[in-house]
Amino acid sequence: ELRGFYQSLVTALKYNLVILDEEKIVCAVSGGVDSVVLLDALAQLSHEHGYELVVAHFNHRLRGDAADRDEKFVRSLAKQYGLPFFGGAGDVMDYAANNRMSIETAARELRYRYFEYVLRQTGSTTLALAHTADDVAETVLMNLLRGSGLTGLCGMPARRSFGRKTFLVRPLLQFKKEQLKQYAALRELTWHEDESNTLLQHTRNKVRHQLLPLLQQEYSPAVSDTLNRTARLLQGADELVSQTVSNVMPQVIAESGSGRILLSVSALASHTPFLQGEIIQRAVQEHFSLPALTLDTTERILHLLISEAGARHDINRQLCAIRDREHIVIALRNNVNDVNLKVEKNNEYTIGDKIFSIHETLRRDAKFTDEPTVEYIDADLLPYRLTLRTWQQGDTFQPLGMKGTVKVSDFLTNQKVAVMEKSSALVLCTATDIVWVCGMRISDKFKVTRTTQKIVRLEYIKRPKE
Repeated sequence: ELRGFYQSLVTALKYNLVILDEEKIVCAVSGGVDSVVLLDALAQLSHEHGYELVVAHFNHRLRGDAADRDEKFVRSLAKQYGLPFFGGAGDVMDYAANNRMSIETAARELRYRYFEYVLRQTGSTTLALAHTADDVAETVLMNLLRGSGLTGLCGMPARRSFGRKTFLVRPLLQFKKEQLKQYAALRELTWHEDESNTLLQHTRNKVRHQLLPLLQQEYSPAVSDTLNRTARLLQGADELVSQTVSNVMPQVIAESGSGRILLSVSALASHTPFLQGEIIQRAVQEHFSLPALTLDTTERILHLLISEAGARHDINRQLCAIRDREHIVIALRNNVNDVNLKVEKNNEYTIGDKIFSIHETLRRDAKFTDEPTVEYIDADLLPYRLTLRTWQQGDTFQPLGMKGTVKVSDFLTNQKVAVMEKSSALVLCTATDIVWVCGMRISDKFKVTRTTQKIVRLEYIKRPKE
């Protein structure tokens, strides 16, 4: 039995996961039966295949003394096998509260961040995790219930990139937990049962201890096998869809960078609703390193295709999607911070990726052009201190050359300013008047005339790249 287990595992390592002999592998060990079996099996195979193993354990500090006992147990296991041990810890509860995420998501982020650190420290190429066929079945059901897209229904990949030139692999996906327990019995292994695996408040544990047993008992004893087979079929379909998405992305993404991407409305609308959703998923995951979006969130973003300019959907605490005239803009929400600065003459101020400068100059040095990023105004009409701020609803000013006033919001719309730029447009103002809608138009009230004695040069430009 052991020989058959090892042969199946070697086949998975060599041909499915592309792990070469003498590869350096970080084995993530929680102390549960799955990870203990993975460590033991890799340790046995290392004698023949030369795998260089490192043991890594992360203490989530969720179970007090029990979690500390697990860490000591894994440390002793590493010593028993004569392997290097790396132990990390993090306050998951605090991290989850500060980032408004579930305990499970917070634990996963901190754990993976630590494993990335261990890979770098040890110069290892591969992180091995002990997920099983049972985990795949649970993941597929969880993603089905939460409304995941195609990628989420593929379960979990056996191999994927994990950082720069490193990979995450799951060598045990073909095995069920029961098979691992049989292996552990034959090898007389001991392990620590994770108490949190029986706590039903976690979604995965409800699926594991309630839903799957119910489906097996009432509907199909082979439901786990069926879900795994379905996941494999969907992985094949997902690869084809992924290639199609890769081919069309250059036409759909009109611009990217600086914490935002612009998706062409016309290019996106030319595809089927299904492919539109996959394009949105890929764009968000690749540019903002987020997990798969729910179907509901994806559909809300796609609804912006038929919404008016200015319509907005908050994707999460960090990210939002906004309908512009010709684009759907997906951007970090902190890209649109309010600005409110007191500014004085003969100074420069950095605002994000722009520089605002205000300097007194001689009348003869003024070079009037059509360039809206540089303007000249009458210095005698200005107070000593002015305010540079984000425009607000209700703001009005008298654009150069006009007799009456207009709302700044209407002026920006008439200037065809993009929605994201519109929300962060700045105005230079006195206590009672707007002097300049920065980079666009000065107020007629402050223009340079024949009688002007002293002038001020205003500039609002992009900061040069260092």
